[in-house]
Amino acid sequence: MPPGLETGAPGTEPVVAPGAASPRRPIPPGERLPALDALRGLALLGVAAVNVPIMLGPEARFFALPWSEAPAPWALAATHLLFAGKSYALLAFLFGAGLAMQTRRLGAAAERILPRRLAALAAIGVAHGFLVWYGDILAVYGTVGVAWWLFFRDADEGAVRRWAVGLLATLPVFILAAWAITRLAVVVAPDLTSEAHEAALRRAGEHLARAIRVYGSGSFGDILAVRARAFLSSYLATLSYVPELLGLALAGGWAAARGLLDRPGEHRPLLARLAAAGICAGLPGELVYGALQSRGHGDRGAAMLAQAVHTASAPALALGGAAALLLLWSRGRARPLLLLAPLGRLSLSAYLAQSVAFTTIAYAYGAGLYGRLGPDAALALALACWGVQAVLAPLYLSRLRLGPAEWAWHTIAYR
Repeated sequence: MPPGLETGAPGTEPVVAPGAASPRRPIPPGERLPALDALRGLALLGVAAVNVPIMLGPEARFFALPWSEAPAPWALAATHLLFAGKSYALLAFLFGAGLAMQTRRLGAAAERILPRRLAALAAIGVAHGFLVWYGDILAVYGTVGVAWWLFFRDADEGAVRRWAVGLLATLPVFILAAWAITRLAVVVAPDLTSEAHEAALRRAGEHLARAIRVYGSGSFGDILAVRARAFLSSYLATLSYVPELLGLALAGGWAAARGLLDRPGEHRPLLARLAAAGICAGLPGELVYGALQSRGHGDRGAAMLAQAVHTASAPALALGGAAALLLLWSRGRARPLLLLAPLGRLSLSAYLAQSVAFTTIAYAYGAGLYGRLGPDAALALALACWGVQAVLAPLYLSRLRLGPAEWAWHTIAYR
């Protein structure tokens, strides 16, 4: 899976009660939906937990090796089972909910403002990918947003629901088909497939060695050149996940239209059913995914099957968990989540700050620790970073209303 997508980056469209604020300006803090900002702040934990290890060392070392051969296998297991795939699903869902609510709030002005918002988000993503970290997801969010805008902004609720279900099923079915073809090829032409697999492993090994050499001790120019190629490759690879991301965004738009997000107390039976379905389907699937993923990518068949299961179970578990939290919120039992709402309001700035901080720690133009830290240290640093951001966010917002990245984004969108 492309690195930026594994958890994804924050989909930071403001989420407010429909019709609350003037469409000519950003959303005032008092008119936002704190539960959704809190969910976004919580999702940033998964963003850090999965992205930080890839910033600190080659992706293959953390996500392709068998867990038994890696240092601190418990940290790999925790990263995959607790965080991988869940945050990107939740953030894509919130991104779609924000787009739908923004469109209703802006009315006719949406024709001018939302395309600028999406273009600005994509531009920030491209700059992030080329200049900071190749695993950017913001440019892909911009692509997903354009697809939503072109084809679904005026669709009725029933069509949105059907398309969401269909698109979410597309990627798992496609990967299962590819897995079946691969298994058939092994039976029909075992020598050929074995040679191809060994060649792929050799290329992966060469890529790992080159990444350690360039990022760990190369010049700034060398790092910039390698990062640019890696970003273009990552972006193109991530485009294959656009159907799933668009399906998640449509699910968010459907939830917003039904009132599940701004009026959860009116929809407790539906939220309870969605929570039970998502958790009961997603949790066993993620356990199967963990068992297969633990073998590493040396077993290509197991790796493909793991990914097929994961692309279905991780979104199900994430959305089921979100429904459960909204249900608890409607009953007044999830108020501690409010502590994360300030971080959710600064999610774009927080995401970019994570990239700047950890690539500086890792790359040769900073501390040069690339490839030297194990998954346990990477996970500990990710959790610490998220905790510090959660503490600092309300202090920052006590003085300023927008983060620096949010300010730049809103300035372009609202002029």
